[in-house]
Amino acid sequence: MKHTLAGACAGLIIFSGHTAFAGSVQQACLTAGSSKANSRVCRCIQSAADATLSAKDQSLAAAIIRNPDNVTEIKSSKRRNHARFMERYSQFGELARAFCS
Repeated sequence: MKHTLAGACAGLIIFSGHTAFAGSVQQACLTAGSSKANSRVCRCIQSAADATLSAKDQSLAAAIIRNPDNVTEIKSSKRRNHARFMERYSQFGELARAFCS
């Protein structure tokens, strides 16, 4: 996991601030209504998503950002792909917290 997170950190540093368009995670961040959400923070969070999540994962992550109750359904799911997503989502969260706070 340390190697994966280190690689994702390097990717975040390279891609941070270079998003040509707002991705699904960034859009969800901007519209979620958090008082901490601003374009800089949401762009950073999108960069963390780009470094750790596939496009399909990002759509699911955006759904969680828009409605945090969705994570309960995914966590309690018996589907293996949801368990694997939660592992990747956890890595995304660690990276976003480390660089975007």
